Amino acid sequence: MRKISYYIGAVLLISYLCLLTGSAQAQSVLDTGNGTGTDGSLLVLQSRIGSETVLGNAFVVKGGETSLALTSYEAVAGASIIRALVPGEGLITVHLAKYAPETNLALLEIPVPNLPAVKIGNFEVVRPRTALDLVCSNPIMDGADVTASTTEMRNGVLQSTITRPSGAILRVSFSPGIEDMTTGAPIILPTTGEVIAVSLSLELSQINTLRFAVPAQYVTALCPEMADASGVPSYVKVKDGSEAPVKKDDTATDNPNGYSTASYAIVIAIAIAIVGFVAYKTRSRKEKVVPFSNLPTLPEDVPMAFVTADGKVLPTEADIIKIGRAPDNVWVFPEATVSNYHARIRKTKNSSTPYEVEDLRSSNGTFVGKRRIVSAESITPGTIIRFGKKIEVMLMLRTQAADPMAQLGLKKVGR
Repeated sequence: MRKISYYIGAVLLISYLCLLTGSAQAQSVLDTGNGTGTDGSLLVLQSRIGSETVLGNAFVVKGGETSLALTSYEAVAGASIIRALVPGEGLITVHLAKYAPETNLALLEIPVPNLPAVKIGNFEVVRPRTALDLVCSNPIMDGADVTASTTEMRNGVLQSTITRPSGAILRVSFSPGIEDMTTGAPIILPTTGEVIAVSLSLELSQINTLRFAVPAQYVTALCPEMADASGVPSYVKVKDGSEAPVKKDDTATDNPNGYSTASYAIVIAIAIAIVGFVAYKTRSRKEKVVPFSNLPTLPEDVPMAFVTADGKVLPTEADIIKIGRAPDNVWVFPEATVSNYHARIRKTKNSSTPYEVEDLRSSNGTFVGKRRIVSAESITPGTIIRFGKKIEVMLMLRTQAADPMAQLGLKKVGR
């Protein structure tokens, strides 16, 4: 009881500490390193479009006084309010700065300075069958709001590139298929850690194992100060965010109050783990039973008999003993690996080998010792026969019951 009291006290202490720090832990989950170049830069978006709440992803492409994040325009098109879950800041209102509907890209202004930015790469270096990764931030909801997230990576392969006037589209296959909303999540080239594309919504794909993505080089059209030597594609038409049907909602709550669902989930998970550990440690341990260690005492007029591993004496009156799962056998073993008519044992006139066993083309075989037999085999006292994978019988002498362990060459197993 004293040990159980200690464990219960530990559960209560850990639960209290988790409640004090649960909110901060949940909101900083994106700050942990994942080796993809998106540490702390991957954001969850929560947009209000009409009467619906639409979830998506965005990733920071430029720090500064106001950080800039890239997403798919589909994640924010027509939204009356856009909020982002920023590590260490919580859920805050963000502003649609620019968007390019033909390329399906949008640039968001995040009112948090110097957020870490991803490295933008050139999609033109990849070829079909190139390995690509999708890094997405899965939301954890507390009521109607996102309060925390978990980062997940999906491994994919580039299938083909589709060229169109407004830019290229990558077809990327994933296994398992994409079944959740990952709009705006980055496609990353594993060899360099560079972001080369932005994922679109799942509805654009007719097969759930395919995913379309817009090359991220077009971020330079939305954010000219990031333009490289290749220049800004002239055919990308960029519009100011004020042209989109998006308006700020100053009544929105930027930071949720109270403990999140994730906090309570952490407490419950820890409590279950500790209770399970206590139950495991305090369980009553049963002594391991060694097969054929409990042999029966045979009558004086019975020099030998067949017995099961747990010491049950089997009938041997018939000259031919049929063995199987079917009820018309002499020995019936209702075990899945035993065939209906599995084997038979026949009496012989040889005193040293009084029986022989023969397999009847069973599915899982008949074994003498550890060897599977292919024809009739003689049985001597002390021989163990196995039918299928589990059923074992032994031809025992009456004298073996006096000291079965010594006869079998076995040692007792304690606790």
